[in-house]
Amino acid sequence: DGIRDHCVTGVQTCALPIYYINVLSKKGEKVILCLRGSKRYDPNIIGMTGFLRKKVFIPFTYQNGDHIVSVAEGILDEMNEDFGLPAKVKRTVISNYYNIHELKSKSQENLDLLPDAFFEEHAVFIAVGRLAYEKGFHLLAEVFCQVVFVVPHAKLIFVGAGDYEKQIQERIKKNQRSEEHTSELQSH
Repeated sequence: DGIRDHCVTGVQTCALPIYYINVLSKKGEKVILCLRGSKRYDPNIIGMTGFLRKKVFIPFTYQNGDHIVSVAEGILDEMNEDFGLPAKVKRTVISNYYNIHELKSKSQENLDLLPDAFFEEHAVFIAVGRLAYEKGFHLLAEVFCQVVFVVPHAKLIFVGAGDYEKQIQERIKKNQRSEEHTSELQSH
């Protein structure tokens, strides 16, 4: 087992040709590719360079690796749908680490963000997560604007932050104006 028998490479966004070296230069060793995020929704894959990455570099890289390790099954499914991973490429999901003790401790903290009466007076829907396009919160916000027709005192609260928060808020405001009803987005 020499050093060339084991080659692990992290291909985060495939932005530069240097990330392809391990796949292009492999001579018998196994190449394991780490896949940590969506390529379908990656905001950095745009323009002519993005076109080449999606049509040439990303498919070539992932189709010629020996093993893909991903943080989510959905990301592997997306890669298979978009780039046709061959059956010979082994796939493993290793989910992101969660500190269970810290989460349990934080769940007991009183946030005092809203008074208890708020929850007694309204039907409250809470969505938790990173506010990013690929998480689909914008779709939830759109559907929620219809929910308030049936449940007039409904409130939607997003717990989380992300680069898509402003777009979600704009979508709700647009729906409020066009449908003459009120819904509320709060993010914490």
